[in-house]
Amino acid sequence: MVKASKGSVVVESFKDRLRLRWRVAGKRYCLSLGLPDTQESRMLAQLKARQIELDAISGNFDTTLTKYKPQSLTEKPVNDAQPLTCAELFQQFMEYKAQSLHPRSLDRYKTTLKYLHQFYYREHEVRKLLAEQHAIAIAESHAKQFNAWLKSKNAERARKERLILLNACWNWGTTKGIVETNPWLELQKQVESAPKQPPKPFTQEEVKAILAAFKTHPQYKHYANFVEFLFLTGVRTTEAIALRWQHINSDMSSIWIGESMSRGVRQSIPANKARDIPLNDRIRLLLQSRKPENHLPEDLIFPSPEGSLIDDRNFRNRAWVKILELAGVEYRKLSNTRHTFICMCLAAGTNPCIVAQITSCDLQSLDRDYAQYIPSVPTLPDLFGNW
Repeated sequence: MVKASKGSVVVESFKDRLRLRWRVAGKRYCLSLGLPDTQESRMLAQLKARQIELDAISGNFDTTLTKYKPQSLTEKPVNDAQPLTCAELFQQFMEYKAQSLHPRSLDRYKTTLKYLHQFYYREHEVRKLLAEQHAIAIAESHAKQFNAWLKSKNAERARKERLILLNACWNWGTTKGIVETNPWLELQKQVESAPKQPPKPFTQEEVKAILAAFKTHPQYKHYANFVEFLFLTGVRTTEAIALRWQHINSDMSSIWIGESMSRGVRQSIPANKARDIPLNDRIRLLLQSRKPENHLPEDLIFPSPEGSLIDDRNFRNRAWVKILELAGVEYRKLSNTRHTFICMCLAAGTNPCIVAQITSCDLQSLDRDYAQYIPSVPTLPDLFGNW
């Protein structure tokens, strides 16, 4: 680290290449030198660091960082002869992610790109379209303006999702040498540290009222078993919709959860989320009562009344909302069936490790979101009896 009267520049190794980090006028900067971590390269890096500090002290600091880049980098940029715009950077990031993501998952990226194309920010009383500006020149002030604009356009969850994707994009850009700093980092930290409202599970009386309303409703009684299964197992709605009879083992002692179905698209869930759920007598009776005599292994366990896939969005907007209203139960999302299962299991004294295994919810999340439902008075067993 090189000291100076107005701050310091850190020389560090990142993925076996040297880079510099520092602050000027409250803004963070990072410059990848593209040099291997050797003694000679570190000497050059120290000279660059000293030059930056002197320029900052004298008021000659180059905010574009061009002045401080090694000659090889200024003569030949890493990826292109021209700096990428914000839209071009995000487009490249989206194409990179498309190699590993399901096509439906890319919708979030496409929507974020659309917002980049819609937003104008003000700088020196001049309106500029964010998408058309060079990604390397975007500062935290621009990110904050975009975030403030998003608040008027998106729900809180969607806004956070946009910021997470933009942060990931600029992080990816720094590893590729396309940009030097990440203006979204501080906003991302705020998103991660923001308090999260704990889940509000249904009470036993509310669960009974919901199931009773489904069983007696002339239009929606077809879904009564489906909703009861959600409450009894804690599976995700998309996982229950995807279930086939072939997923139940021969003696009906367990059911395999390894696929999900959303918006008509079936896909395998991640390997660390796939699991076998043990079935108790109540769940077995529920499934046996639904099992057609001449069913095929690939038939759905919970089809729609027409025999096709349940559309989770339509079911939520029509049946779920209506039934909760009729049952006199405060509205909560359909996913609250899963929250309710987890909370009731923990309150009943079920080992959190077992709950995590059944629900594919990691122990850290259980501790963070459901600690209040875990009995707080520990007991020490008598391991050895009388000596």
